[in-house]
Amino acid sequence: MPFIVPEKQKSIPWFAIIATLFIIAAIVVGAFYLFFSPAPAIEVLVPAPLQSANQLSFIEVDPTTVINSKDFRTLRSYTGLLGVGTQGRQNPFLPF
Repeated sequence: MPFIVPEKQKSIPWFAIIATLFIIAAIVVGAFYLFFSPAPAIEVLVPAPLQSANQLSFIEVDPTTVINSKDFRTLRSYTGLLGVGTQGRQNPFLPF
């Protein structure tokens, strides 16, 4: 008389399924934010001191009005002209 051994049913690996779904969802969300989300405007990212420096770059100055101004003409130089010093030995490979 043969013995009938019923097959053991395999349980479903729920942890592996949930972990795989979580990883796939993380990849999809990351790809969306990387490729499809709108980029923030540059004005939002620039700090306030940099914005004021940008405004200063658009100031136009006429050099003739600066040179001909009374304040510029009253400036005096209190230093002399720089002289040319020695740059080193004539032949640096000679022994001392």
